[in-house]
Amino acid sequence: MRFRPFTKNGHNLWDVLSLLQKSIRRNDKRWAVWAADELDSKYHDTAWKRLLIITCEDVGELVTTQVLRNMRAAFLANKELPPHQISHSRWLTETVLLLCDAVKSRDCDNFIYVAYFNGKPSHDEINAQLSAITADEYAAHERFLARHKKTHILFPDAADDYLLMDQQSILHCETPLIPVKGNITRSGYDVTTVLAVLTKALEAKNSVMTGWAVCELDNGGGGGFMAVWNYLIDAVTRNCSDNLCCEAWSLLRMSAMLNAKKKANQVSCTLPLLKLAFLLCDESPELRSTDRIVTDAEVTDALSNHEIPDKEFPEYT
Repeated sequence: MRFRPFTKNGHNLWDVLSLLQKSIRRNDKRWAVWAADELDSKYHDTAWKRLLIITCEDVGELVTTQVLRNMRAAFLANKELPPHQISHSRWLTETVLLLCDAVKSRDCDNFIYVAYFNGKPSHDEINAQLSAITADEYAAHERFLARHKKTHILFPDAADDYLLMDQQSILHCETPLIPVKGNITRSGYDVTTVLAVLTKALEAKNSVMTGWAVCELDNGGGGGFMAVWNYLIDAVTRNCSDNLCCEAWSLLRMSAMLNAKKKANQVSCTLPLLKLAFLLCDESPELRSTDRIVTDAEVTDALSNHEIPDKEFPEYT
């Protein structure tokens, strides 16, 4: 028998999650606030995970840090409460309003399904980039990988642990993780070579080749996702603004939470890695950051004025 979970007012969980994401995509605040409130209490964990994914799939600004800040505040405020008193509604609503107003971008999701899985870049372009890597470039990236050791699990702790731990603790989980020999990417290329291609693509602001390299490296069983996380975090820390550094750490924290307790061959970090890589390809990433503050009055107004939904959800659901 199929598992069909229902929200607190008897709606299908998957329908409400779809409504949440697609209403945010269209800045339809009435439905977005209703959907978030409908998921509160019983499915607040699921709602937060979907909101984090939305920061990569639908938003072009640096908002992941603010979403995680709201999520952390909600969990801390409810930490000592009995289950029947737990409510994340206030923080979920604030986050929904923030995401509704943010600049939208479908770059990451579209790249995966429109470009990567449809053969863009072409085999000729890929082979040209791979063959252009010199022995010195290969050796430099091999030395980078040699700083790390092999592990079978990337994110061994629980999701709540990653939400509450500080950045350095997550970095400690990340740094000693990468084997050097025998690694292959998703399509069977050598990890070290593809990492060298990623370096040159980022330097050239070549978003198509950058996206291809990231998708190739996000291969749990081959260890490439560990390599690209370490590489991108290093690059951001050395060269980027505080806003982008903060977003990079938040995307890593998001990945840790979404992949908690998974074995290496089950891990997928493609969306947050693409978001970070595409931000690095942007000539002016600081223009994509947001300092928008959602006031208590806006949250109160949104919660008091969202209506009981119509008989049917909007067509876009």
